[in-house]
Amino acid sequence: MTVAMSTTKKTKKLKAPKLFPDELIDKLLAQVQNKDAESILGESGLTGQLKTQLAG
Repeated sequence: MTVAMSTTKKTKKLKAPKLFPDELIDKLLAQVQNKDAESILGESGLTGQLKTQLAG
């Protein structure tokens, strides 16, 4: 009698490479007065300002 053993492969999730060092992100976030979503993600917030500068 043969017993089939199932093997489970653990797949590693590939991590995206970090484009910016954590220290830089920390410095940028330290410049945000209110750490709410709007002040970070809004058009007049940190990411909005970054998009404007990168597109300019």
